[in-house]
Amino acid sequence: MLQFLQSSNATRTTFGLKRHNDEVRAAIRNTKHLFGTDMYKKLIQISYALPQLYGQIKVHKSEAPIRPVVAYYTAPTYKLSKFLSQWFLAVTGFVGTYSIQNSINLVTKFNQTKFPVGSILVSFDVKSMYTCIPVVSSIQLMISMLKQKNIPNNIIKEFQTLVTLCLANNVCIYRKKKYRFPDRLPMGGPLSPLVAEIFITHLEETILHSNPLATHVRPWYRYVDDVLCIWRGPRSDLEVFLEHLYRFHPATVRDRLVCPWLIKRIHAEM
Repeated sequence: MLQFLQSSNATRTTFGLKRHNDEVRAAIRNTKHLFGTDMYKKLIQISYALPQLYGQIKVHKSEAPIRPVVAYYTAPTYKLSKFLSQWFLAVTGFVGTYSIQNSINLVTKFNQTKFPVGSILVSFDVKSMYTCIPVVSSIQLMISMLKQKNIPNNIIKEFQTLVTLCLANNVCIYRKKKYRFPDRLPMGGPLSPLVAEIFITHLEETILHSNPLATHVRPWYRYVDDVLCIWRGPRSDLEVFLEHLYRFHPATVRDRLVCPWLIKRIHAEM
């Protein structure tokens, strides 16, 4: 776990939990348009504490690596984060463009597709997805989606204030020591799956509509952070496309981060 904290650039902090809790309660109390005053007691966390970092052993993988998990349910923003996630999905109807629900959904889609001779099956996944998602950029994508749905500006402004508050303090405790992560999503946070899906969908749409070689990719499906696609072009172009994909990130310059998309590739002739 200490190695994970180090690799994630987490730093020791003297984070003031009570002050943060007071800020959250004040923000909820001052919200007038996104929800009514009757929601105050439903959204505040009565018993709060810093989220605890712990590890889950991946027994299905060789050498049994540890998956870091943050028990976010004790955070002052836990209930608020759940509400914001559900509200956003309800008003936008957002569904990832290339996202699939399960393996049955994937098989159904593949059965409906005919592949040319020489097609190549390509599989890869997103490495450490939550710790690679820039929060500021993702919130701006969410605000743009709300504007496209003609949500009133006063509601959008309150949503932006609250979602920023929920995602701004990515803090946890491990062995009685407090750690703060950089501008990335909190693992275990109720908003994290939604925000990650929005940002990864934005990456996919940008890549598949801007790269000339992407015309050889049909279809492209993703389950959370695992991608499976069919390549219908020359194998030499595939290597060029994969290298571009590995290095691609729209927010690289501003956030100084290259999102490490590929950690494994499987080629199988079909």
